[in-house]
Amino acid sequence: MKNKINIFTEELNSFKEIEKFKIKKDLIVCNNDKKWLEKIPHKNIELRFYDLGFSKNPQKIIPVKNHINKTGLNPLKNKSKTTVVFYDITSIYQKQPGSKVVECYGGWIPPKIKKTQSIQARSLCYFTVMAYCSGFKNIRAFVII
Repeated sequence: MKNKINIFTEELNSFKEIEKFKIKKDLIVCNNDKKWLEKIPHKNIELRFYDLGFSKNPQKIIPVKNHINKTGLNPLKNKSKTTVVFYDITSIYQKQPGSKVVECYGGWIPPKIKKTQSIQARSLCYFTVMAYCSGFKNIRAFVII
């Protein structure tokens, strides 16, 4: 039985030089598809999400310890206006040495940012929140910059 699944965002999957990082791609996720969760065999499996940063020449993989969602998207947005559910995602990611906070901006247009302690990615937070709130508690995330 598999004990971990490597999940790529569609942006990372489109990156032509991804092979040089030697990461086995098990699943690709897209913003307009929520059926990917059904492909994961059980809730105890470790999910490893990988996203692409905005570097022009990505060279390294950075582990994530937290995220800031600046995409304008919320995978939990409920159409019902009467029910509000709060999910505490303060401990969404497993601790990893050398990890950093990631700001997720979505899309392909690089953000205009000033010097910051965080790194920038595209849509990582969208999928990690979706997985966490669906019952997956063993989540690691990485950004290729």
